[in-house]
Amino acid sequence: MSDIHENTCDSKFEFLQKVTEFLYELTEANRKLLNGLKAYQDLLIEGDNADLERATPRLDRLTGEIRCLDEERRAFVDAYFLNCGWDGPRNFSAIREKIRQSGVTDEEAAAFERASRARAMLIEALSEVDAQNSLNITLIGQGLSFAEVSLRALLGCNEKQVGYGPDDETGEGPSFLDATA
Repeated sequence: MSDIHENTCDSKFEFLQKVTEFLYELTEANRKLLNGLKAYQDLLIEGDNADLERATPRLDRLTGEIRCLDEERRAFVDAYFLNCGWDGPRNFSAIREKIRQSGVTDEEAAAFERASRARAMLIEALSEVDAQNSLNITLIGQGLSFAEVSLRALLGCNEKQVGYGPDDETGEGPSFLDATA
């Protein structure tokens, strides 16, 4: 991407092209993350802890890349609106409004349509990533529950012990996982 300070209010077409590029890059990065999350799901199902440990930094790196791309996109859009003297919100609706206010050429209208399609693709990719991430969280929770049940059985605990998850209430007395129990 070019320097964010190069954009001016005079070139809506170039601005829209660059926004579209950012959206496509973010979509591609989220697709890579989705593939990584699906592979992570397979490792969760297999119970391969060593491979899970090796896969986690890759997922962290991908999410970091996405965060950097999104920050770069936001800075680019903010700089464009600043250069145009726009004080309102800096979201896609504001871009649409800013483009409409100043009149639109056919080339700019086509560029806006491409940006809209790229945005829709990104929203779809983000939805898939969110669904896969939720599934992985569920699998991790199930794995932890299984481990807790197994540990209780091995320790000979018949009573249900208080867990540490968000759905568990604060219990009375120590848990079997506490060092003092």
